[in-house]
Amino acid sequence: MKESTFRTGFIRKLRLLSPDIFVEFADPSRVNGIPDLIIFYRDKHARIETKRSKNASKRLHQEHYIDLFNSYGVYSTFLTPENEEEVLNELRRYFQI
Repeated sequence: MKESTFRTGFIRKLRLLSPDIFVEFADPSRVNGIPDLIIFYRDKHARIETKRSKNASKRLHQEHYIDLFNSYGVYSTFLTPENEEEVLNELRRYFQI
């Protein structure tokens, strides 16, 4: 499955959680390695880097930014088809939906 196809399906599932969820795409040309999805829900946001599989390679600085946002108290993770349900459940808890 292509990463973009997987990402689109995940965004659809997110929007089913609440009509108050908004998703933006980060501009990878501005900051190398920044997670590609920014998910807003009321007064919180989360950062998600999508990968087509758990074995897909990670680009330079991606792990750094995931760790950095987590250290700020912002939910941030890598999303793959293998952990999609887990990430959706964690987002429900994080956003308290």
